Amino acid sequence: MPRRRIIASSLAGSLALGQAVASPIAGEAPGQVVPWREEAGVLPAGTPDSLDDLKSLQAALQGVLPRVLPAVVEIYAMGTHGSGVSIDTLGTIYTAAHVVHKPGTPLQITLADTSKRSGATLAGNADTDAGIVRLDTPPSPCPHVPLATEFPRVGEWVFAIGHSGGYNAARGPVVRLGRVVSLQDGLVRTDCKLIGGDSGGPLFNMRGELIGINSQIGTGLEDNIHIPTAVFAALRQPGQGPTPQSPAPSSPPP
Repeated sequence: MPRRRIIASSLAGSLALGQAVASPIAGEAPGQVVPWREEAGVLPAGTPDSLDDLKSLQAALQGVLPRVLPAVVEIYAMGTHGSGVSIDTLGTIYTAAHVVHKPGTPLQITLADTSKRSGATLAGNADTDAGIVRLDTPPSPCPHVPLATEFPRVGEWVFAIGHSGGYNAARGPVVRLGRVVSLQDGLVRTDCKLIGGDSGGPLFNMRGELIGINSQIGTGLEDNIHIPTAVFAALRQPGQGPTPQSPAPSSPPP
């Protein structure tokens, strides 16, 4: 294995705050990785060639985490644990449908400040695994994250967050750094290694914009599947608040 890939793998491992789960899915060959480059202070794609590249990537992640972590929640539903992320001030949470079951399912949601609040499943689609939850009494102000306005590119650096194995106040949510390895069948596939409890958690670009929701993994490092945020727009109903804009998964940039 080339030295630069070993370094990159080591950095990704060291930035994961815990270990890592979901249903297996057949693997696909990763897409072609574009060359390393820096745009607008963000490192969007490619393999780092030097220690300075790695430091820039680490700085980007450390800079954005304080903005997104307050919006990440843990969800307890019918004896199982999962994750989610708040996307507006109304307490609307994007998650995975297999975490929150059918509409009307009562939920217990643990916020980043460790407080527990009740909520319920608003909508879910078993085919796409997209699920939407609403807090009964959202905090004020309600931490939330922006949705990405551009679809991710193959090779782009991203990071996934989840409450691996359930809520752990001492540890907090686990962060995993990786890259987009393919954009196929309306799904985002990354090498951000996930385990049980990560389902429903957010996938961000290096600007801290939400690009997907953790859904499932397969048997290999590159089999981590995420639902693009655009899929959730179809589940939004009148009266649930405005639908944030996000790029369509069917037309990623070349």
